Amino acid sequence: HTFTLNLTDKAGKMLERDCVFTHTLPASVSVDANSVDLWANTAKVTVANPAADAAYSVQYKEKGTETWYTASGDATTGFTLAPEYNTSTNAADLSVSVVKDGSGIYAQNTYEIRLMNGETEVSSIEYTTQGGDAIPNGDMSDWTTKDGNLPYPNAEGKSFWDSGNNVAYGLITTILCQEDESEEGVAALSANMVLGSVFAPGNMYAGDFTMSGMMGTANFGKSYKWTARPRALSLRYKAKVGTIDKIGSNHDGGEAWSGKQDTSRVFVAVVDWSKQHGVTSGMGAPSGMWDPADRTSVEEGNILGYGELVLTGNVAAWTDAELKINWYDTSASTPASDKISLVISCATSIRGDYLTGCSTNQLWVDDFEWVY
Repeated sequence: HTFTLNLTDKAGKMLERDCVFTHTLPASVSVDANSVDLWANTAKVTVANPAADAAYSVQYKEKGTETWYTASGDATTGFTLAPEYNTSTNAADLSVSVVKDGSGIYAQNTYEIRLMNGETEVSSIEYTTQGGDAIPNGDMSDWTTKDGNLPYPNAEGKSFWDSGNNVAYGLITTILCQEDESEEGVAALSANMVLGSVFAPGNMYAGDFTMSGMMGTANFGKSYKWTARPRALSLRYKAKVGTIDKIGSNHDGGEAWSGKQDTSRVFVAVVDWSKQHGVTSGMGAPSGMWDPADRTSVEEGNILGYGELVLTGNVAAWTDAELKINWYDTSASTPASDKISLVISCATSIRGDYLTGCSTNQLWVDDFEWVY
């Protein structure tokens, strides 16, 4: 601000001078809301009124946590908050990355952000992200029927979930997935015998099931509109997992599994596929088997990441699980909403595609939610 100073002495002499008054505002940080990307998990932080001779840095953390992360950039161009990853090799010798807890900017979280000049905190703010995505019928509260009177874990007119071999053969009905009879809003998966003699695991997955003669195809994957990348998938579960007592007739070397501990499994896969991936099994040779933990792609496209829950024993009480996502590709763009991009699979026997497993296995699942 410029103002004029007029002075008059006792002799009547006058002096006029312009004076400049300058007030320097303290430096501060703010989040550029237009630059927040909840799929890339990044955000830009700008610095207002930076001092020319200051050594600025920006640190951030999830509110309520202890670890501060340092953003990249500078006061002139802005600082970028971005996730950091722990990278390792999985059992299939593939490189996978898991986000470090608290790093990056995720949906539905509050972050503390502070501007530092050397070791001194200059200013700080809190920033809360919105958004996040829901899993259709993730709480398993909606059930309808299809193909006559078969349980269907979807609201009327919806088709996110399905179950392979949850079908009727004439007067014989095989139920592998249904709403729990004693607890509403819970999916109960039970191994069963198709036509009285062919083993089939209890199962439920994001996709669609089709039958052709005595062969059934589980078409894995659904289109999904992603607005935010999750850290993990959470759910709650109970399980009964016994030893393998049924061997599929088309399972080469399957006899070696007889009497061994069976495995139940839940997995989630974030994919970028042109169409659903089909797995066919039944009275003939099975085909199309895949596992997101041992490959980075199938013929339909790439597998971006996966998480899994592996069960090899009984779990009598309801238990919470968090399936952290192991990313093969941390920099992939958001899958297009018209692509197949999400698979969630639950099965009472991991070798069920080969009709091999424990005939008494049961798995109860509920409350599927993303963890941000």
